[in-house]
Amino acid sequence: MTCCAYKFIHDFLLALLGDLHEQLRQPFAESPTVIDLSTAADESARDEALEQFISRGTSTITDLFQGQLRSVLKCSVCHYESSKYETFRCLSLPVPQAGSHALLHCFDLFSRPENLTGDMRWKCPQCKTHRDAEKCTGIWRLPRYLIVHLMRFTFDKAGMHKTKTMGFGDCGRRPGEQRQYRLCAVANHYGSTANGHYTAIANHKGR
Repeated sequence: MTCCAYKFIHDFLLALLGDLHEQLRQPFAESPTVIDLSTAADESARDEALEQFISRGTSTITDLFQGQLRSVLKCSVCHYESSKYETFRCLSLPVPQAGSHALLHCFDLFSRPENLTGDMRWKCPQCKTHRDAEKCTGIWRLPRYLIVHLMRFTFDKAGMHKTKTMGFGDCGRRPGEQRQYRLCAVANHYGSTANGHYTAIANHKGR
């Protein structure tokens, strides 16, 4: 594996974690069972979805870095809801276009409801046809070590763009929240969309 095979550090990190998982994983003897998440009870579906993934093998990587997302699709006509669960090792967060923002603003943008209309309409299992729908995605299970990828690169018809340097200030915390993380390291990109270089800063014993 060569560095030039990966255009962004995010892709390299995912490939590295994936390779380490494959080398370290401990497979289970039983094959995973297939479940219908749209009809199963919510709590049961969540646990079974996680068990399905775990049945393919666990490793130190899954123990430390793996979390779980929940996405809910809701039909605009009959209000039928379908839940889907998937695992993640690196959480990609959209970044507000300008200004200084707390990291919580990126999480809010990530979990903002999305309206599926036009060509994006969802085929509702209850209506048996394509309907406008609302999609909500959120974090269902947090990992021990949370890796956050700030999506500074965006794409449109004009090409690829990079969000200007951001100032986050205090990462922010809402009243009543119990889960806390301590910043371990940061990987930075300097340059343009065409070239540049990466640097890394690690927190070693509080320094």
